[in-house]
Amino acid sequence: MTASVRGRPSIRLRGYDYSQAGAYFLTICTQDRACLFGEVVEGGVALNAFGRIVAEEWSRTGVLRQDVQVDEFIVMPNHVHGILVLAGSMPIPAHIRQGWNRPPQWSGSEYPCPGRSRPSSGPSSPP
Repeated sequence: MTASVRGRPSIRLRGYDYSQAGAYFLTICTQDRACLFGEVVEGGVALNAFGRIVAEEWSRTGVLRQDVQVDEFIVMPNHVHGILVLAGSMPIPAHIRQGWNRPPQWSGSEYPCPGRSRPSSGPSSPP
């Protein structure tokens, strides 16, 4: 296993072609785990406008991409969990094949999650 960006071992299978057909569980986190999509209220998630956009766009994935079926998913305040089913082989863009997996940097510190500390480095607002 190789080390991931967060210092944990990667659970990716070495040599496995993730563009082939199958069901894939994905977790997509906001940078610095900033709570951009809403907040936890009384044991549930109250999505804000950004969170509702994420949910709508995730739902549209199957409509926009003919070989992708959206299964279960949930939008949390600072991440999204979802299952996508690929019906056929998918082309993988070059920047992803080469290991790029981060958007332009900004701290997200203006959307902190309660009880979670934030790094103090980096710009303080989106470009």
